[in-house]
Amino acid sequence: MYCRHCTHRRFAGVSDRVQDRFKSHMDRDSRILLPLIENWQQQGRVLMHLNKFLINRLPVLR
Repeated sequence: MYCRHCTHRRFAGVSDRVQDRFKSHMDRDSRILLPLIENWQQQGRVLMHLNKFLINRLPVLR
C-alpha cells in the first residue's frame, strides 16, 4: 500500500491496519489526527517523508 501523499514510497514496517487508520484519519480534524501521529512517532513507525508532510500540514507540530 502506498501513502497517497508520497506515492513513490511505501510505508515501511507499518501494518495494513495502521495504514488504513492513517488514511482514514488524514482528512479529519488535526485534533483527531495529532494523538495518532504522536503515538506512531513514539513507536518509531512514521517515515521521515511522512513526518515532513505532517509538520508542514499541521502547524501545531512545529
